[in-house]
Amino acid sequence: DETLEEALERELAEEVGCVPMSASYLFSNPNRYAWGDVVIPTTDCFFRCMMPAGAILRAADDVEALSWIPLPDVRPADFGLRSISQAVEKFLTVRNSQFSDREHIINE
Repeated sequence: DETLEEALERELAEEVGCVPMSASYLFSNPNRYAWGDVVIPTTDCFFRCMMPAGAILRAADDVEALSWIPLPDVRPADFGLRSISQAVEKFLTVRNSQFSDREHIINE
C-alpha cells in the first residue's frame, strides 16, 4: 500500500537513483498494458519534479538509458510508448504558461 507520491519517490529511486526534492501532480491518462495474454486497464500519472542540485542520475532497474533534453528540443514522437508520447504532447501544450525554457525533461 502506497500513495502516488510514495510510488513516485520509490520508482525514481529504483529507476534513476534519486528522490525528488519536490513533486507536483500534473495530470493522468487512461492506458492499457498487455501482460502476457491479459490486458490490464491502468492510469498513468504524471508529475513535475525538482531534483536536487547536482543530482547524478543513472539508468537502473528497467531503464535502459536516460538523457536530459532541454524543453525547446523535446519532440513527443521521440518517446516510444504511445501513452508517454501523448503525455509529453499534453505537457508541452501547457508549458509555455507554466514552465521556463531552462527546465528539462527526462527521457527514459
